[in-house]
Order: sequence, then structure tokens, then C-alpha cells
Amino acid sequence: MVRLIATDLDGTLVPPGRPVPEPVLAALQEALDRQIQVVPASGRSLAAFPEEILGLSGLRYVISSNGAMIQDIRERRLLRQVLIEASDAAEILRMLYQEGLYSCVYSGNKIYNWRWLPSYLERYYASRMSIFRQNPQEDLAAFVEQCGSGVEKLFIAVHDPRQRERIRQNLGKWPDVRITSSSSWNLEVNRQGADKGSALAWLADWLRIPQEETAALGDNENDRTMLAFAGRSAASENGTKEAKMLARELFPPCEDGGAAVFLKKILLDR
Repeated sequence: MVRLIATDLDGTLVPPGRPVPEPVLAALQEALDRQIQVVPASGRSLAAFPEEILGLSGLRYVISSNGAMIQDIRERRLLRQVLIEASDAAEILRMLYQEGLYSCVYSGNKIYNWRWLPSYLERYYASRMSIFRQNPQEDLAAFVEQCGSGVEKLFIAVHDPRQRERIRQNLGKWPDVRITSSSSWNLEVNRQGADKGSALAWLADWLRIPQEETAALGDNENDRTMLAFAGRSAASENGTKEAKMLARELFPPCEDGGAAVFLKKILLDR
């Protein structure tokens, strides 16, 4: 029996540039109506979660920024956070700036950006450009240093495979951070211990739900720890090879509302 379902958003529930399919929303709502905890677990900042997901009746817990934050949205309470030190985040931002790569900062449920926007962002993120126009700063690294607050996540827009691999290697100079990705066009930086699997494990323990009574849905690299932890796991057919190898089940592509197929299996098993 499954009592907690943790699910990725983009590429799993949310098709690129489109809303969540109605059958998926209906299956999520039915799960909540049956007293199953449904927990969106995304690389997104909470401020960027789809309204149709946050509007589900009975939804209470969310995992954001790849597991850096766990929040009770009903009581507006932060349950757990694992943050990158401000000094480390500023150093990484300067390194990326020198590389000519665009990056932004997730902090305090908000997204902070450089004021300059490279032209290549439009090519890869045409449907989500509003993300890169939030809270612009002339010197993002200096802003992070001055604030002194920890950072949930750094998002890096990098599309060249060779540069992407080189940046991964360069980031290895900071032992307290971990690098993952949610698409072939980005890298995402969190503190060690901030990942979806650790967040799911913490929340399940806090709710007194055994590991074998958890389920996870995902499609990409940043979902792998969550898929590995969950008692029952599934990946979308549009997912990466690694995600599909870790998952115990597969469901049809996100564009077809495939997550509903797996969710209905869980509901039928109760």
C-alpha cells in the first residue's frame, strides 16, 4: 500500500510549454481524496510551481529546489532546508560569469537573476523566459555576498556538451556542493545533502511513513535519488536512460498524460 507519492513536475507531470493534463490532475486529486500524501518534488522554486498543482485540495507538503527546501504550505511553515553557503555561491557565480554562462539564484522561495540576458536563452527557454526576468541584479555575486543568506540552488544554462562537462569538473573544487541536471540544457548546483531522495526520506520519516509505503515519479538526473529511495518507483518513457533504469516501472510520455496511468495503478492497489 502506498501512503506517500512524491512526483517530479517538468517532464513527468508538466509537458514543455503546456499545462498539466487533466487526467493527471484528476488522478492526483483522487489520491489526495483517499488520504494519500501527494508531494510535488521539483527543481523549481516554490514561487514557480504551477497553480493547478498548488490548487489541489488537500495538498500540504512540497519539496522544492531539488530537495533544498521542504515546506508545509497549509501552515506556511518551513520544515527543512539545506543551503549553499553565500560565500561559496558568490564564488561559483563569478566563475560562471567569467565562462560567459548565464546563471541564477534560488533563495527564500524567490529567483534572482543577472540583469544581462544572453541571446541563447531564448532558443532553449522560450516558454519560460519570465523566470530569467525576476529580481534582476547588476552584480548577482555581490548581491548574494551582501545578503549573506544561504542559497537553495544555482541554475546554470549551458547547452554545449563539452563546456557542460568542463563546468561539472570545475565545480568539483567546491566539496560542499553537488551537481545535477534536469535537462540537456542545464546544470543545477545544490549543497551536499540537498537532493530529492534525501528530502523524501526525511519527510517520510517525519510523517512516520515506512519507506516501502512511498512511491516516486520522475524523468531526469535530479530525480534519480528519489527513484532509488522510494518503495515503488516509475519513470516516464520520455525520461533519461539512467532514470528509466532506476525505476521499477515505466509509464507513457508526459505529453500524453502518462503519469495518470501509474497513479491509477496505485489507486487500484489500495
